[in-house]
Amino acid sequence: MKASIPVSLALLLTVVACGGTGEQDSSSLVDNDHAGASAAHGGGVAAGGGGVGAGQVPPAPSADAAAWFINNASAVVGTAPTPDVDFGALQNTVPGAIRIGDSRVAQVLVYNTSKKTPLTISDIAIAGANPGDFAISAASVSAALQVPVAANKGAAVALQLTFVPTAEGARTATLRLVSNAGTTLVSLVGSALAARPIIAATTAVDFLPTSAPATAVITNNGGETLVLGSLVLAGSDTGSFEITVANQGFSNCFAGMALGPHGSCFVGIGVVAGAPAPSNALLVIQSNDPVQPETDIQLRLAP
Repeated sequence: MKASIPVSLALLLTVVACGGTGEQDSSSLVDNDHAGASAAHGGGVAAGGGGVGAGQVPPAPSADAAAWFINNASAVVGTAPTPDVDFGALQNTVPGAIRIGDSRVAQVLVYNTSKKTPLTISDIAIAGANPGDFAISAASVSAALQVPVAANKGAAVALQLTFVPTAEGARTATLRLVSNAGTTLVSLVGSALAARPIIAATTAVDFLPTSAPATAVITNNGGETLVLGSLVLAGSDTGSFEITVANQGFSNCFAGMALGPHGSCFVGIGVVAGAPAPSNALLVIQSNDPVQPETDIQLRLAP
């Protein structure tokens, strides 16, 4: 008699989400009529399987019993397939955090990698530390719960996930999928910018008497618009330095410039011909950052 394959071995890939409690809150269930089994904290591959199929997406069918493979189709191009969804590193987006209230959308593909058995998903839920910051589209949930994923055809169902942060900093949750192949947890990670402008700049620029002009960078690391004020030289040796046209065709920053989240501008700084060495000065930049309204870039000329 042919031995059956245990359901626990039919999980081609099981991932435990990071940063979450794993507790199920009924308010976070997408479909409360499909409340399912407790989360399985395993990590094996299907009997006869080969991990993720040496990079093949999806892997070749490897089990007679129900089995799946989960792939984040919105991952940064060139990275290895992974079921963990990082909303700060999606393709075609500016890397990093987003403003509170803004949104990003990613896609998770659930493949059926069984040779014979359809994959039937019975429960989809979001739980963890910040479940209210993540959502699954009703249309993709309906399709995943109502139509089994066919076997041995590389078939898949797509889950559309949205991240809308409600508070600044790291935000995490868990996408829980229950099916006839078992239960898996997929970590959802995002981050929100602070609800204020934050000025950041090159900290120091070092010169020799023969140095060409250098370019300093001013960036807004906050979630609200940063407006620059005055940009002036200060300190003991201001006559040794000058603000120039920035290198490589960049325009200079200027008073009144508005930088959105992740926005940057560039300041060209040079050494005045014949300046004595050593010399030291500061480029002082004013802005509407309520915590640090002034930031300084150190200018140093060595002998």
